[in-house]
Amino acid sequence: MPAICYYASTFISVKEKEPMVSSRRSQSCPPGGEAYGSDRHMSEKDYVSTLPGRAFALSFLTPSATSKGSFGHPEFCRRPCLFMKLPGGCPKGAECDYCHLPHVQSVKLDKRQREILHAMNEKELLNLMLPELWAHAKSNVSAQEVLVLVEQHLASLPDAKGTHRLPSWKLNQLRCLLRRMSFRRLMLLCPCRHEKKIQAALEALKMGFTE
Repeated sequence: MPAICYYASTFISVKEKEPMVSSRRSQSCPPGGEAYGSDRHMSEKDYVSTLPGRAFALSFLTPSATSKGSFGHPEFCRRPCLFMKLPGGCPKGAECDYCHLPHVQSVKLDKRQREILHAMNEKELLNLMLPELWAHAKSNVSAQEVLVLVEQHLASLPDAKGTHRLPSWKLNQLRCLLRRMSFRRLMLLCPCRHEKKIQAALEALKMGFTE
C-alpha cells in the first residue's frame, strides 16, 4: 500500500495512505472502440436526436393518414397536400382531395418551356407526350386503355401546317423534364383529355383505385 512521508519534530514519519474508494463508475467504450465525445459518437447522438422528426415524417404509413387524393400514388394521385408539412398534419384527414403520401421533388416547367408546349399543335404535343405516358403505364391496364384512345385520337388528327421545330438540345431537355412527371400530370398537358371517350376512360382509371 502506498505511503506518505512527512516531516514532524525533526523526525521523518511515515503514514500509510488509506485506499480511496471512487464513487465514479467507469465509462464503457461505445461500439467500434470510439471514445466518448469523439466525432463518431457525436454524429450518432445527432442522429438519435432526429428520430422523433423522422417518426413524424413516416406517419403516412398509418391508414388514417391516407386521403382520397392519395389513391393511385405515385403515378395517378393528386398533387401533394401542403398541410402535411405542418406539425398538425391535414385537418381534413382521409377526406382530403390531395395526396398525403411522400412525393419526390416536383418538376415544374418554366415560362419558356410552357411557351414551347403551347406553341406546338396537338399532333406534335401528343407525339412528344405519348412515349413518356407509355413508360408510366406499363403496370396498369386501365392506363394503357386510356393511351390506346389517345393514339386513336392522334391518328384522326389532320397534318398541321407550319410545324414547330426545336433544336435537338431543347427537345431533349424538355423530354427529360417530362420523364420525371407522373402519368396524371402528363395527361393534364394533353388537350384531348376532354374528349368524351378519353374522359370516361380516365374516370374509370380513377375509380379503379377507390374500389
